[in-house]
Amino acid sequence: IGGSLENIDATLEIIKGDPKQQAIQDGIKKITEAVVNATDASESQRAEILELISALADEVRISHEKRRPSAIKNLLKGISEAVSTVISIAKIWE
Repeated sequence: IGGSLENIDATLEIIKGDPKQQAIQDGIKKITEAVVNATDASESQRAEILELISALADEVRISHEKRRPSAIKNLLKGISEAVSTVISIAKIWE
């Protein structure tokens, strides 16, 4: 979990201040906080979701031209599926 959180934090720091990335930054921060604070999620569920968010953060960090839309789509789908089983996170994800 620690490595994923470090990567997510690094991405948020990199994109901070870019008005084009503000919505992405807010979304990643909000869902990450929900996962970390989810008392109804097991350690393995939280680790899986944070790993997916971390991978999404990797895509966000690179330039728009080099981003892989299909990878982003699949990561968002994976996050959606993973959070759907954890009520406290699913409420935030919606």
